[in-house]
Amino acid sequence: ATPFSAQAVWVPGQPVVPCGLSSAPEKGETGWDYTKECDFNGIIKLAENIISIGIYLAILVAVAMFAFAGWLYLTSAGDTGKMKQAHTIFTNAALGFVFVLAAWLIITLILDTLVKEGSALRALLVKIFGTL
Repeated sequence: ATPFSAQAVWVPGQPVVPCGLSSAPEKGETGWDYTKECDFNGIIKLAENIISIGIYLAILVAVAMFAFAGWLYLTSAGDTGKMKQAHTIFTNAALGFVFVLAAWLIITLILDTLVKEGSALRALLVKIFGTL
């Protein structure tokens, strides 16, 4: 099993859909190899890739909201209404980011449980889908 901190995540430039792609396309080819079928592991990898993209977007949104709240706070010039608005934005951005990270943790644990060797659920999925 891969350690929790060393899991592979999607990085920009990689395909989001892990199946149906040639691992080494020849020069001039598009990279699609329709002989490689999608299986359950491909679906799990697709879910992980979508979650990774969501984390990247959540980081960008959180940074933008923190920057906006900081700018609003610095330009408030003692106006308590603007200061309160900046505090609210900062709190909501922090809580939203914590919510996204908690959701990522829960989903990652569920996905790891689905594909863990020797689990009863994996054995059932092997019976249903064939090989995983």
